[in-house]
Amino acid sequence: MNSRNNFKILVLGQCIASGVGVDERTSYPELTRRFLSLRFPSLSFQVSVLPLLHPTGLQALINSCLSSQPDVILISLPAIFASIPYHANHIYLQAPEIMRVARRFVRLIESKVRGDSALAKIFSKRSALMPTSVIAPLSVSEYERLIAEAIVSCQSASDCRLILLGPGGFNEDTEIPDLKSPELCSEVNRMILRVGEKFGIPVINAHDWATGQGGKVFQRGNHRWNATAHEVMAREIESVVAAQLRALQPNRPAVAI
Repeated sequence: MNSRNNFKILVLGQCIASGVGVDERTSYPELTRRFLSLRFPSLSFQVSVLPLLHPTGLQALINSCLSSQPDVILISLPAIFASIPYHANHIYLQAPEIMRVARRFVRLIESKVRGDSALAKIFSKRSALMPTSVIAPLSVSEYERLIAEAIVSCQSASDCRLILLGPGGFNEDTEIPDLKSPELCSEVNRMILRVGEKFGIPVINAHDWATGQGGKVFQRGNHRWNATAHEVMAREIESVVAAQLRALQPNRPAVAI
């Protein structure tokens, strides 16, 4: 742990982790923090979300996170990367720590130029300094290779615990064609379960749970979770993280909730 009473969790995820479509206070990262705080009231939990733009940048992203000495890294691995071409910031994929600094600088500059229309017009062209890559859909085997390489790199450099979160399910009523089919979603989920077993890493099987629930756990018209699903997943993640915490601190008392 980072200190006697501080436990740091990093969530590498996408729009669902950021709470898109629900109140941010009811997103699964924030609920996980609250549930853990109730279970371990003597500890302070910090849960931060960092964008995982594409698996080709997963190893670099994890490596950039290790300097902050997280206790747990939860990696959200949706099926979408194996389904459609993806636009991703090339610099972020290769050097995410540089882009995080750059984005803080950009926000600062934006706040200063809003009142000057000429400067704002010039600054709007900053996208030329942020090249994007269009990445073809990954094969499931290539997706698996990228995850495995990132895990090996992390485990060789740190003793932080990893948790994998598989695809969040396929909404049959979706109006957004981001996922090719429920079969592809299931195939990616089986691959992630296989990776977890190979490396001895816990996997949150959101896919099978969501499939059993039907459309009632999704937001209307897309594959994102609704508030009910966020709460269920947060409780599952909290349970897995609590087990990791007990392994790190076997004498740490917990409160039954």
